[in-house]
Amino acid sequence: MGHQVQNEASATLEIIEAHPDMAYAIANSLRQADKDEICAVYDVSEELLPHALENSLTMAVKEAGSCFAILGPKHEDGKRRIISLFGYGDFSTDRRYPNGTVWLVSTEELFENHAHTVTKVFLRFLLPQLLDKYGSVGNYVKASNTVHVRWLKRCGFKVDHRRQFNDESFLLMRKDHV
Repeated sequence: MGHQVQNEASATLEIIEAHPDMAYAIANSLRQADKDEICAVYDVSEELLPHALENSLTMAVKEAGSCFAILGPKHEDGKRRIISLFGYGDFSTDRRYPNGTVWLVSTEELFENHAHTVTKVFLRFLLPQLLDKYGSVGNYVKASNTVHVRWLKRCGFKVDHRRQFNDESFLLMRKDHV
């Protein structure tokens, strides 16, 4: 992929294909809400988070083949840091799921400094392609992950229903092709 996107502050983000090893690079820097969500879904402690994240990313790569990393602007040392991992795929085997699924985990930097840019790219380019391909997309989000729930609602997703995973409340956030 290797696309570059400029935000309002002239900081350049780069989107590249993700590799499962990237899970280890970002795991300790994830937003606490994302850590909590992953731990709840996989019923693991935070110490096992890098392993659980790598397993889920590996599964996503194998089953969907569509996983990406967002690299933040260059730091003073000239290096870019991974600020988000995201992906999508076909998970239509479960009738309760939409035809396609989308997911995203991130550092605080993504939503604090680049939310507008990422939202614009998602709404203009990625979401229309996904809706054309799958008809509807969505995923379960931990109900307490308010940043992601609000962001998905701003992107036109609706709460389809609630479900419990390991005694935690999750919402199926879904968007249908219009």
